Amino acid sequence: MTVRRNRRAGVEDLWWKTVTVDGTKTKVESKLHGTKKRWCARYVNDDSQERTHRFDRKIDAQQWLDAIV
Repeated sequence: MTVRRNRRAGVEDLWWKTVTVDGTKTKVESKLHGTKKRWCARYVNDDSQERTHRFDRKIDAQQWLDAIV
């Protein structure tokens, strides 16, 4: 039996993450903050394999994703 993954895509900020403390959402630095590339574009292809690519700018990540998906 082959497991099919939902086809989805998105852009993720690798330098900041959102945590919830006592019902309040707060942005905090991630472990990768300030290192390497900041934005990760990811999608799941028709063969249920996840593909990712990292970028310095969010706009570049979104444009790459728009061209692929």
